[in-house]
Amino acid sequence: LLDIDNLFIKFLSGLYPFLTILRLSEMLFDYAPNGCEKSMPGYALYFSTPITPEMNKEKGMFISCSRMDMQQGLSTVGWTFLYTSVLLSCLAPSSYRMFSNKHSAQEDWKCSLTDNFCIACLFQTALDFFSAKLGYAIQLMTGYKTVVTMKNPIFSSKSPSEFWGKRWNLVVHGLLKRGVFKPSMFCTSSKVFAMVNTFFVSGVLHEWILHIMVTNESYIPKYGYSTMFFLWNALFIAIEIFTKDTKIISLASSFIPQPLATALLVCCVLPIAHWFADDYINSGFFDHMSYAFLLVNIKT
Repeated sequence: LLDIDNLFIKFLSGLYPFLTILRLSEMLFDYAPNGCEKSMPGYALYFSTPITPEMNKEKGMFISCSRMDMQQGLSTVGWTFLYTSVLLSCLAPSSYRMFSNKHSAQEDWKCSLTDNFCIACLFQTALDFFSAKLGYAIQLMTGYKTVVTMKNPIFSSKSPSEFWGKRWNLVVHGLLKRGVFKPSMFCTSSKVFAMVNTFFVSGVLHEWILHIMVTNESYIPKYGYSTMFFLWNALFIAIEIFTKDTKIISLASSFIPQPLATALLVCCVLPIAHWFADDYINSGFFDHMSYAFLLVNIKT
């Protein structure tokens, strides 16, 4: 398997063990979703699908997929394919550093932030496309509705907890919550420790996938940076936990408009976004991923 040349396919080969580890943990600690263990077919379906089928928590049953769900899924596949193709077409000619390569050293910090923002948007649209595509295929094969993985986190989130807990990669979020956060909470009774441990485990598992991706490649990743990226985000969620009930924060949250809150949130992460993104850029991951899209040759 590791003789595969395409880095994106090698990345996917490490993704499924990533999900399996988390599902084994949630099963071990008895935090699997209610209903998935009621029957062997339901158990096999939940455990084998990369995109989690959506559950009716009250009835403990998978939710059947409607025609509207299928139409929305196909629409998401279409527009995310278009957006990702446009971003790749714009960023690929400059090696995904479109602004840093054109300006002087005095403007490097501004250009780096802009480039980090563009890469973050690329991550969002690409993840949205592939998860929507997988989800649509699973809905076609099983007749069950799948979880919506991305909910426009970069442009709609108002707090770190909303970004990571309600909008970004909700499939992995759910598995981390049931497989790491809840067991950690049970063992320590500390919400902050459980949260930090969850981000730490997420960082380690992401680095493991990165290691699988570059196996037999000449590129050597900067191990530890992805974990530090996730711990940086955990710091802001910890701050949110400790300050959300204070009068100043409550007052500010009621007056700050949503676009400004989103901009402030994104600015907290952009300065260190390259800790996570650089290995994917420098290894050629995005170049290999681009074969799945329709690119236009844009001269820069």
